[in-house]
Amino acid sequence: MSAFKEGFALIIGVGNDLPTTATDAKAIADTLLNPEKAGYPAEQVILLTEQQATKEGILDGLAQLSELIEESEVDNKDATLFVYYSGHGWKRTSDDAYFFQPYDADFDDIDGTFVAAAEVLESIDELATKKQIVILDACYAGNAKFGVLDIRAATATIAHDLDMGSGRILLASSTKDQKSYIGRDYSVFTEVLIEALNGAATHKNIPFVTFANLWQHLSVEVPQRAAALGSTIQQVPVINVSDLTPTRICRHAFVGVPDVPKVFLISSGSDKDAEYLEGLQDMLKAWANQGVIQQWDATKMLAGSFISNQLEKNLKDAEIVVGLISVDYLNDDDDLDRRNSPTYRPDIKKAMVQTRTAIEQGKAFIPFVVRYCPFQHYPEFKGRNPIPKKRKGSKEVKPVSAWPDKDAVYDLVVEQIITLSEALRKEA
Repeated sequence: MSAFKEGFALIIGVGNDLPTTATDAKAIADTLLNPEKAGYPAEQVILLTEQQATKEGILDGLAQLSELIEESEVDNKDATLFVYYSGHGWKRTSDDAYFFQPYDADFDDIDGTFVAAAEVLESIDELATKKQIVILDACYAGNAKFGVLDIRAATATIAHDLDMGSGRILLASSTKDQKSYIGRDYSVFTEVLIEALNGAATHKNIPFVTFANLWQHLSVEVPQRAAALGSTIQQVPVINVSDLTPTRICRHAFVGVPDVPKVFLISSGSDKDAEYLEGLQDMLKAWANQGVIQQWDATKMLAGSFISNQLEKNLKDAEIVVGLISVDYLNDDDDLDRRNSPTYRPDIKKAMVQTRTAIEQGKAFIPFVVRYCPFQHYPEFKGRNPIPKKRKGSKEVKPVSAWPDKDAVYDLVVEQIITLSEALRKEA
């Protein structure tokens, strides 16, 4: 399996009077570095335990992490930053400041020897990465915040939003008033976190673990396992987020087809069809972020490259092709009149030409009718079950333009794409 080259990590386990915290950190590092699972490159993971986890060591680790990211060839928008801390957490009652207690902490010199959570989060915020997740396994960890939004509820909507782009996420092992407890081999929280990083809540056919997967497992399992330690024990993880946008945490050693099906969208390029292409793209993006499919259309073409080469390559690689059918689509053909036009571009393959190529190559083709047009009279679409239908069980097509709730229609076509995708996985 290839490495998760986008991953950068700083892992801290203070140890000292809490030896389990060092064990926690080593286990997290082992999980991230496992080439058969999370797949972080060894040179991009910094592990600090025991005497290495002093205040100076932690701050130097952040600086070293910054250098690694800056010197890397990974694009900042793709890089995922993973920072983990396991150790004591301490809140000063006079000003509610929250601190991490490093290996060399001295209670006679709080400001000089403890690490202020605000300082750490500010340093992380200044790093170049667009995707950042900070995980704190410490008592009263809910006091540490990015300062934008404190979320206490484990809802599907929150998890979905967090997986829809880049952003900063702080995951705390307990609320601001709760302790974090130690289990048998690891802390309660870290034990569940390791399971989640290993794919406990990730579908076997999805190649990446996302934040939604982590939260789904942690939000349910941590309170239950903490309660099993004693009837009065409560430990509830919380999340604090900023600039929501998709966050893959690591690679997943999934069972299934390693090359996920690619979906190729064909559109006329007409301004009238642009809104329908954009709507379908948005709906597909959520699935693409989960690693279930890949999606490509002409808007993804690289600047400076020969257009037809990109079209031909991506169409050849695709298993599923969706044509956004309209009158402009039907008229977008490579006929003789167009060849004689002064604006003719031989490097741009027309929608109907791409359609015929896809059919000739044996692609699974879905005619997705976006505007009223006489598509049924074109041989390319005979027997191809165009959608959306006017009603369930009907053979009559009702174009997207005629539907008040267009998102529901985009969901229909994605449902058919996913069904085809799953069938392709089984065939492979």
